[in-house]
Amino acid sequence: MLKQMEEIFSKDFTEPTNISLAVVNEETGKKLNRIYRGKDEATDILTFVYGDREMAGDIILCHKKVGERAKKEHRKIQETFAHLIIHGVCHILGYTHKNKKTAAQMEKREQRAMEKLRMNPLN
Repeated sequence: MLKQMEEIFSKDFTEPTNISLAVVNEETGKKLNRIYRGKDEATDILTFVYGDREMAGDIILCHKKVGERAKKEHRKIQETFAHLIIHGVCHILGYTHKNKKTAAQMEKREQRAMEKLRMNPLN
């Protein structure tokens, strides 16, 4: 799946770059969210955007929170992991969901990527 994502997004990067991906436990997720966002709870995804030629960003997923989200949305955990990784890559590419217009653009990009992975499009 990660190799497919690399192929899907390779055209979006003008130069070779790296994105790190980490899956952490709830305690680490909570600590990182508290340090970087001031929220004393774990979240399913944290994305750090560097925009550096060598290192574009970090995507950190909390396994327990991803599982909870999958259950809540009645999806397979693999699909939820894929969606969140795509979501993180979209942030690294500069997409945001700060307002309706940019959120719609980001969702459209996420849907195209999910479709290319041959997974159900996002709701």
